[in-house]
Amino acid sequence: MTTTTSVSRDNVAAGIGWMLVTTFLFVCGDSVGKYLLQSYPLMQVAWCRFLFHFLIALAVALVCFRDTLRANRPFAQIGRSALLAILTVLFLVGLRSTDLSTAFTIIFTSPLFVTLFSGMLGERVGLRVGIGALVGFLGAVIVVRPGLMPFSLGMLCLLASAILNALFQLVTRHLRHADKPMTTSLYTAVAGAVMLLPTGLYEWQMPDTGDWFLFLAFGFFGGLAQLCMIRAFHLAQAAAVAPFSYSSIVWATIFGLVIFGQLPDIWTLVGAALIVSSGLYIFHCERNSSAGGAAAALTHDRPTEGIQR
Repeated sequence: MTTTTSVSRDNVAAGIGWMLVTTFLFVCGDSVGKYLLQSYPLMQVAWCRFLFHFLIALAVALVCFRDTLRANRPFAQIGRSALLAILTVLFLVGLRSTDLSTAFTIIFTSPLFVTLFSGMLGERVGLRVGIGALVGFLGAVIVVRPGLMPFSLGMLCLLASAILNALFQLVTRHLRHADKPMTTSLYTAVAGAVMLLPTGLYEWQMPDTGDWFLFLAFGFFGGLAQLCMIRAFHLAQAAAVAPFSYSSIVWATIFGLVIFGQLPDIWTLVGAALIVSSGLYIFHCERNSSAGGAAAALTHDRPTEGIQR
């Protein structure tokens, strides 16, 4: 009975929905960031992403949510923010020196690390969920079809970014009961705005008038995506919602068709089908565990506080 009650508190469907919105917003932000990197220094782009995120979140908090300015666990929040700043820089460094398809493949290993590390939060990850995550990763590989190339520093940075991103998502889940989502969103950008200040100013290149709006949009999309991700992890287990980050492949395909007129080939469609199928399969496993968690716990002779699959 205890297991069924604990599972029912997690609204898995809503958590997955928020994660899908999160991936859409991240694709929007990454598209803007990629454009800016063509004309501006890397550290300036990275710093502005956190600076404008912080300024927008602070303005919203001051006007509408003054009670969110104070965090119950400020050191944990700042540590989480520092983790995001480091992984963001690593991602940009790796993306600059590594083939795009290979870079995306490495980054898409992050949900697998989330599944592996989710035990840090006291969550039980069953075999079926692990298989679902692997199928989603296979779909991502089919979509991007990375070529053979020697391992480089850029690839190492991308792998480190994927691992740190998994830890970042788990810390986000861990803080769900400590502070409100708006508080966590505000603190998300604090460390990045401070840590990247010296290098951002050192490499500063005055933007054109139109590009100021792009820098602002980069921070806005990043901040809003973080807020949606925080909400997703407030509602559901990390292992349940994290694999849906693969849907960014679907958003990227749609953006390519609408903006650039690029039709996906057959392999992209096959990979997208695997990604969607794996997500639906994990959702099915979560629904079954919600309905019969207590019985599964007795069958497998495991502690009752975890979700059984």
